[in-house]
Amino acid sequence: MKKVLVASQVDEIAKTFLIQQGFQVLENNQETDNCFDENPEVEAVLLMPIKFDDNTMNKMPNLKIIARHGVGYDNVSLSAATQRGIVVTNTPGANASSVAETALMFLLMSGRQFASKLINSNTKSLALSTGNSFGYELSHKIVGIIGYGNIGRKIARLLSGFNVKILVNARHKYVINNGEMASLVEIYKKADYIVLALPATHETTHMINSATLKLMKRNAVLINVGRGQLIDEDALYSALINNQIFGAGLDVTENEPVSAQNPLYSLPNVFLTPHVAGQSREAKENVALEAAKEITRVLNGSQPKHQVNN
Repeated sequence: MKKVLVASQVDEIAKTFLIQQGFQVLENNQETDNCFDENPEVEAVLLMPIKFDDNTMNKMPNLKIIARHGVGYDNVSLSAATQRGIVVTNTPGANASSVAETALMFLLMSGRQFASKLINSNTKSLALSTGNSFGYELSHKIVGIIGYGNIGRKIARLLSGFNVKILVNARHKYVINNGEMASLVEIYKKADYIVLALPATHETTHMINSATLKLMKRNAVLINVGRGQLIDEDALYSALINNQIFGAGLDVTENEPVSAQNPLYSLPNVFLTPHVAGQSREAKENVALEAAKEITRVLNGSQPKHQVNN
C-alpha cells in the first residue's frame, strides 16, 4: 500500500479521499520548517506553505510528488525536486473565489479607512479616534488589477456591479469587460485602486517600491492579495505616513507570520490581515481535495493537471 504524508491541518475531505483510493495516509503537523522525519516509504506529500528543500527530500528517497496545498510554491526547491524526478503541483483556482471576495472587502475597507473606525468587540469602544477622515467610494473609480489569473478574473467579475473602469496588466492579452489592458506605468498613474494578484518572482519582487509609489495618485489605495515580496514595505510605510498615497489593504507581508512590531501594523490607513484571504470553508475543502486528486493521478501513473516543474 502506497504511503502518503498529509499535513494534519488539511481538511478531512482530502484524507478520506486518499484512503478511498487505496492509499495509507500518514499525518504530521506542518506548522514549522524542519518538521519532517526520515521516511523512505513515503511516495507523496500534501504540503502546507513551509520549507521543503533538498535536505528534506533526502529524507524521502522514494518521493514521487509534492502536492502544494495552495497556489504558491516558492517554499519548495523546484530545482532539487526536478533533479530527483519529483513532480510538484499546486491548486490554482481552488481558493480563487475566497481570495477575490477578500480583495473586494479590502477595496471597500481600505478605501473608506474603516480599519481606524472598527469597534473593539470586547470593549465596545472605538479602536482609534474616527477624527475627520472621510474615505472614497469604490463606485465609478478606476481599478487596476495586476495579475489576471483565476483570482484576478474573479475580482474583475465581482467589480461589475460598481460601475468601475478596469485596467489590467498581465502576461497575456485579454478582452476586458468595462476596461482595457494597460501598462504598469499607466495603472500606477491612473488607477484609484491597485490590486496585486500575482506571484512573487525575480521580476515581480519589490515591483512596488519608492519609484513606483511616487507615480501613484495621492488618493490611491494599494491592495495586495498576492505575495508580500511584491512590496518594499519600507517604501510603502514612508508613502503612507507622508500621505503620498491614501491607504493600503494587505493580506500578505514580506515576513510571515506578520509581527505586531511590523510598522505597517500601527498605521490607521492600513487594513492588515495575516494571510487568510484563501481561508473560507469552501476553499479549504476545494484546495485539499484538488491536492489529493493530484497525488492520486501521479501515484496511479497519470499526468497531473497542475504541475509547476518540468
